[in-house]
Amino acid sequence: MSFILSFIPQLLDQLLLSLPLSYRTFSATSEECAQDKQSVTTINHLPPEVLSAIFSIVLSDSSPNRTRARAIDFLSFLHINHFLRQVAKNDPSLWSSIGFLNGVHPDFLDAILRESQSVPLSLAFTEDPGLSNDNTLWNRVTSEFQRVRTLHVTVSSDSEGDRLRGLLSTPMPCLEECTITFQGNRNKRLEFGAAFVTPRLRSLQLSNCFVPLELYRPHGLNKVTHHSMSFHGSLTGISFPSTRYSMIVNYELRRTLRSLVIDMALAPTPADDFERMRLRTPLELPLLESLVLKGSLSVCEHLGHCIAIPDKCTREVTICFTEHPAMTLGQADVAARVAWGFLPDVQYHHSWISCNGELSSIHLVSMDKTVDAKISFDFRNLTVRIPGGLLATFVDALGRLPSFALCHIITPEEFFCCVMWKALAFNCRLLLASPEQLHISFSLNSFTPHLVEPVFARMVNVQTVTICSPQNLSNIFLTNAIRSKVFPKLTALGISLKEELSPTALLDISNLTWWRKDIVRIRFHASPLWVREHGHAGLEAIRVYLGHMTQGFSDRIRFELVEE
Repeated sequence: MSFILSFIPQLLDQLLLSLPLSYRTFSATSEECAQDKQSVTTINHLPPEVLSAIFSIVLSDSSPNRTRARAIDFLSFLHINHFLRQVAKNDPSLWSSIGFLNGVHPDFLDAILRESQSVPLSLAFTEDPGLSNDNTLWNRVTSEFQRVRTLHVTVSSDSEGDRLRGLLSTPMPCLEECTITFQGNRNKRLEFGAAFVTPRLRSLQLSNCFVPLELYRPHGLNKVTHHSMSFHGSLTGISFPSTRYSMIVNYELRRTLRSLVIDMALAPTPADDFERMRLRTPLELPLLESLVLKGSLSVCEHLGHCIAIPDKCTREVTICFTEHPAMTLGQADVAARVAWGFLPDVQYHHSWISCNGELSSIHLVSMDKTVDAKISFDFRNLTVRIPGGLLATFVDALGRLPSFALCHIITPEEFFCCVMWKALAFNCRLLLASPEQLHISFSLNSFTPHLVEPVFARMVNVQTVTICSPQNLSNIFLTNAIRSKVFPKLTALGISLKEELSPTALLDISNLTWWRKDIVRIRFHASPLWVREHGHAGLEAIRVYLGHMTQGFSDRIRFELVEE
């Protein structure tokens, strides 16, 4: 009960704004919801449609794993009085959203199915040893499958999903969203039976399991998500399946697919097959609006050749480098080429470069924000093998370090990153020459800014550099890169206020403006959260604070404060 009550204060005012004026006087009572007794008094005076709206939002607000808890909370709440029970009985959509099977009492399940009437159902359960095998219960559930709209199934790590396989041979003509998750580090093969007719299915999300592409029955499917905890995926040959029916399936996907998420679920295509794939026409997905891809270097390379992505499709690609086998320097060039292949050839305005720990990314967005591409590199498992013949080149890299960093010993992995960023800068030179704004985020002691400097050097049109945190300017590799006359059009510096400005941070900012005489404007970005957390009264108080802190800066500098 407390779960539902806790939502009422934050939802009541929002809901009342959409109601007739005569109902809005109830907004004054939302403050009474701090204690259960006061909350019940307030609720009893609310119009039934307001209560139904509150119940509807609360019951649909949590993840499928909380369906049972929400249903029990809902049941407890209805025991308060007759008025609340009557509100629930008059709104079958409330009952239709709490279908669960784990530990459900047969009478409660019967009430859910009966009170939901003919409204499409949401059904969630976890297949584990505790799941009931009572035939009466399952016969009652399967008799309602024709109106299941949302199905969420989790298979525990000690179960093989036998009950789930039976469901995948049952017609579900109203099914629109299906989520199947296998717990544990595995990737189970599923098959949709011929009787599994789902003409309305729009979203299919699979975790640690897969359905062979030739067995898809997509019809109007517009969102596909594949996630795996390992690299042992089996979606090879995604664009060129062997059977004739699969070609028809691809045609259906091409007509409807709008969102594609592949998270560690693809296995690399064998080399011989990949060479044949390169000679074929990529699969056109003209309606694709969102692509999220996370996989090994080989997987990203193969998929880049398999599908043709529209320029206006938002894409987020993460290239993961594996520990076994070890990478070679030649694969650094491949990684740069693969990343370049996922970047549309358009004019960009905004850019972000982030290197925190062993995760790095470059993010480009066009002026009208219709083109949005983010490429990330996951170096956490990177190991590099450098042949003896290349050791001289490796050692030569030490000679190109700044004098203050000669004590830094370059690792093979850093040298790999250096080669990759340099190749990426060359491949993307035309794309990098267009952004006017650059946002930078680096770890405090990261050596990466020196490795990324070839990318900075190509960004000749950048006029504003925004630092995500004042502490970033304590990174000597970053400040040295900016001092070295990259960004020839740089005139403005942005500072995101995420902590108080320390004297050291102010000194770093001042020193940077001394080295770069062309910087004439500094803009501080303050979020409302930062203002509240640091006890300032508001933006005006921040202006006074910044005015005091920046008194020692050159007169040429103009300071601005904006609210993010």
